[in-house]
Amino acid sequence: SRIVWHRQFGENILREHGKIDPDSLPRLDPIYFASHKAKIHLVVPEEKYVAIQDYLDESPLEKECAYRVRVTQRNGQMAWSSPIWVSPS
Repeated sequence: SRIVWHRQFGENILREHGKIDPDSLPRLDPIYFASHKAKIHLVVPEEKYVAIQDYLDESPLEKECAYRVRVTQRNGQMAWSSPIWVSPS
């Protein structure tokens, strides 16, 4: 991923609101932090992030219970669902 920022916007904010001349700054940090930013991620095709998994719990349900889904990606990042409540039919 990559962060892109709008330098001109940051310079304008410093001039108008901070009364600071951006050209007098020894570093770009104040301009960067005053700027709008966007994070751009690598495009990943759907077949790389969609998974389908079936699960059959063969033990009979006696009362309402909750299932959760937890996913670990190849890069180590994790995601999990809220409880999925199931009642006996």
